[in-house]
Amino acid sequence: MIKLEKYLGDKTYVFNSGAIATPEIIEQKYPAVTLFTTVVITDELGQVFGGYENLAKLRSQYAIDPSLTEAEAIAELETLFNTPVISEPTADERIAAALEYQNLLTL
Repeated sequence: MIKLEKYLGDKTYVFNSGAIATPEIIEQKYPAVTLFTTVVITDELGQVFGGYENLAKLRSQYAIDPSLTEAEAIAELETLFNTPVISEPTADERIAAALEYQNLLTL
């Protein structure tokens, strides 16, 4: 499960490599986190620094209502990121499955 947290510069994470990600190191590697409202992509426990994204960019990209507060927008994005995408099979896929089943019946 993906968890999103607003970057406040007061929490220490761990990078995927196992290195410690203190606020100073994060701000040195990614200076934009201090200038813009930034969201940290992390795990369920909020320990791993999986990356960061600009909140305004995510709001635009996923058409999040601009009237929502930052916390509400982050919660909405978290829901979108954790919702599995299930698509209906196309007509070609249904035909292929039917033909495959028909072939199995003739064995």
